[in-house]
Amino acid sequence: MKTKRLLFVSLMALLAMTMFVGCSKDDDSSEPEYALEGEWLEYNSSGEMELYQVTDYSKSGSFKMLLVWVSAQNNEWQNMSGKYSYDKVNNSLLLNYETEIAGNKNVTMSFKISFRDAYTMSMYDESMGDKTDLYRIVATYNMTVGQEKKIEADVIDNPVSYQSTAKRVATVDNAGTIRAIKRGTSYILVKSSTSTAVVRVVVTDPENVIDDCMKYLGRNINEVSGEFDFRPTFDSQLQGNDMWVRAYNVVDEYTMDVGLFYNIRDNKITAAVADLRETAKWNDIIASFNRKYEFINSMAVEGGTTYTYDTEKDGKKVQILLDTSDNTVMYVLGSDSYEQLDQLINLSIEEIANTLGVELDEDDIESGYLMVDVYGNDIFDQVTVSFDSETKAIQYVSLTCKEGITRAHIEGWYKEHYNETGVEQIPYVNETLDVFISFSQNRRGRTTVMYARF
Repeated sequence: MKTKRLLFVSLMALLAMTMFVGCSKDDDSSEPEYALEGEWLEYNSSGEMELYQVTDYSKSGSFKMLLVWVSAQNNEWQNMSGKYSYDKVNNSLLLNYETEIAGNKNVTMSFKISFRDAYTMSMYDESMGDKTDLYRIVATYNMTVGQEKKIEADVIDNPVSYQSTAKRVATVDNAGTIRAIKRGTSYILVKSSTSTAVVRVVVTDPENVIDDCMKYLGRNINEVSGEFDFRPTFDSQLQGNDMWVRAYNVVDEYTMDVGLFYNIRDNKITAAVADLRETAKWNDIIASFNRKYEFINSMAVEGGTTYTYDTEKDGKKVQILLDTSDNTVMYVLGSDSYEQLDQLINLSIEEIANTLGVELDEDDIESGYLMVDVYGNDIFDQVTVSFDSETKAIQYVSLTCKEGITRAHIEGWYKEHYNETGVEQIPYVNETLDVFISFSQNRRGRTTVMYARF
């Protein structure tokens, strides 16, 4: 689910731009000498995307850099490190590092730098002709969700304004009081009449190690999209009566993007999938889900483990599936457990696949057999479809009940919706649709409901 969307050329241009766009002042041999060592922030927001670059220069001549490019179409985080040399006489800075952007090759870049004051450094890339201003990060505040803290007076002399780079994470008012909103990191630009310093705000939430997508379920897709800093330009795919969309502009060190399933008839979100970064701390995530939700089971899969949880939202059951093999967390809002699957027998195999959110491949068609796991259903957890590989005519649809669900649990619904035949082997029938219902147990001892035509 994770697709690299940034080409080497565009990312190298981005890196150069984030490092070197802005203004500098003329050389003045009499200006005070300021230290390069420490952390510096470069931040640009165009309204369509945000660029963050945080660089930490150590006294030993090494540096670490975090580059973040976030828009409605992309969410890229790159960590880089390397060596630097700083010539104070000529005000020149040389960086040498290895990065994925360049295919893990060494890159060397050189700049002219000048200090406006202790808080602002201007950098100029002579080869690109680009300039930028970087602001010193003077403090880091660790806060929890809901906490408030006033920016300390010694951050900068005579501050006149404050700006949060991520208002979803933390806000700041005109008096410099920060309020932590949700987990993540925001940078507060503290401005005086002549300079800008930065306070980094790291917000933690013990109950939400990752952004909990439960909040999206059951809501209108248009309402949810308005909560992003940019209105998402979604990747989209129509599947049956549902639209699958993906939003990339989620500024989060663990979450790369969020996919949303919504019904095209009422625009209500029925499922959400968070794609996590490789850096996600699964032990912490699993521990937080164990605290919040009812653990159902875990299962070893190729490359990792899946963990299943149940909970409720607005009276409806929600099933959550954590999959460490592909770094995803899926949330599925339950619908009427029977009606969700009862009419599959009346659809074509293509429509069944769309309804279940899968794509038919050549092996499925050649075998005439489709098996799909079902999430978010109170009764059933698997659908099996047999069809003619040449005509694609449906032969039968079999629904496998969850463990512990017996015929006695479900037979009342079929009595209410189908006609009784009095024949034990095929106890229920719908003459209008030429469909009969039978019950059995599979090899795992699970109750199955089979729909077949006369």
